[in-house]
Amino acid sequence: MYHEELKNLSIFTGSYGDRWLVQCHSTPCQTHQAKIDKAVKMTTVIDISKAAGCSPATVSRVINNSGSVSQRVRQRVERAIREEGYVPKNPPRGMPDKRRAKSEETDTANVVEVILFQRGSLEQIHVGKDGLEVGPMEKIAGQQLFSPALRLSNSFFQHIVDGVLDELRHRNLKAMLQVCHDLTAKPFLTDLNAGKKKGALLIGEPSPDLTEFTRNCKQPLILVDMICDATVDVVTIDNFQGVASVVEYLTSLGHRNIGYVGGVGNPAYHERRVSFTWHMLEAGLPVKNEWISEGTSHIEETTQRMIHLLNKPDRPTALFCCNDWVALGVLRAAQHCGLQVPRDLSIVGFDDVEGATFMTPALTTVHVPTGDLGRRAVEQLLVRLDSRQTKLEYGCQVRVTTQLIIRESAAPPQHE
Repeated sequence: MYHEELKNLSIFTGSYGDRWLVQCHSTPCQTHQAKIDKAVKMTTVIDISKAAGCSPATVSRVINNSGSVSQRVRQRVERAIREEGYVPKNPPRGMPDKRRAKSEETDTANVVEVILFQRGSLEQIHVGKDGLEVGPMEKIAGQQLFSPALRLSNSFFQHIVDGVLDELRHRNLKAMLQVCHDLTAKPFLTDLNAGKKKGALLIGEPSPDLTEFTRNCKQPLILVDMICDATVDVVTIDNFQGVASVVEYLTSLGHRNIGYVGGVGNPAYHERRVSFTWHMLEAGLPVKNEWISEGTSHIEETTQRMIHLLNKPDRPTALFCCNDWVALGVLRAAQHCGLQVPRDLSIVGFDDVEGATFMTPALTTVHVPTGDLGRRAVEQLLVRLDSRQTKLEYGCQVRVTTQLIIRESAAPPQHE
């Protein structure tokens, strides 16, 4: 149920997440947080009333086409609504049905639903005096995911959203941005499918409900870094190429005993594991099961899991990690075991999140162009719309290339 006081606003909180209109008219130099802050702060009836110099009740009368309002005041309110990108949730009651339907269609025709799916909890990560500090797992409310306090924890998805908003701005389109915790929630699906929108972009964590969601979504849909067998288009990372660069780099340093630290439940991690095995075998190197550790990608759990592996006398000289936060867990485990990185153990991550440069030592990792992922997703949506083939027998995959970023966490092995 929506909060009663928010029922006529563009931003609202529901049982399934938060949603707010982002008018993508900002300049390129504006930060993502500034865009979100503006969207959040300038989407209420009260804000419109302040901009128009009248009472909230007057704004409500203009929106609902009810009561007496002078032409001069009405024009001020309508101008403020246009300038702030405010889209009333409910159509004006006094409008005839045909005009109301036309108004609703006009309001949403240039809107792209941008959905950030976040199922589980987050470990809050901060920069402390001794480097990165990891807090406990916490369930985060929707809008908090975009707060400065969670910039490090959620930077990967925030930068994808940055790219989406930037491309929509260039295309003179609007974004209806929301955070969703349940892809099967009926209120969420009802609202998503209401109106004739430009389309929808789904970004975020993998979900077992993803295939069902793609069937239930009636809007043209693009999945962003969410690999799925469903009949929709996917814009994601070239994991095969990214892993190839890691194996090639580590072997060029002289490493032959290389292990893999992965996660579970994410098709991208599965691709990285398969690619790692393939490239190791192609290089004529052994893939030892005892040097492969897979579990959750949580930092604390990874640390505890890796302490056991690193305490063994027969351990690898290098570890490739499925993402950078897993790599942080390995770094912490190495420190606990008295190993110096990279002298005793080389570590390479994947993603190049903002926190990678704050690790000690700075993490060598595969850079994922997250902003490009967002921009390419918008482009693919428009390509699909231009083709007039929004209902597909099968979808296509757009793979974005990566780049290895060499920092300080990998070096030639001291011994093999």
